[in-house]
Amino acid sequence: MVRELVSVERRRWALMKRWSWMKAYQAFETHRDRIKSLGGSRKRMSKISSGGRVVMVGIDS
Repeated sequence: MVRELVSVERRRWALMKRWSWMKAYQAFETHRDRIKSLGGSRKRMSKISSGGRVVMVGIDS
């Protein structure tokens, strides 16, 4: 019985850790995209062709 309880706790801990890691990664991704759209688009707007912009939008969504 005690062993089962420990395994359940360990599983819950692993799930929590994975969930928090996913959340952190998602936050990092959105932050990076925001930086890219803020700094990159203004500088590279003239260089990037319309086709390249469409490709970038496809990757983001």
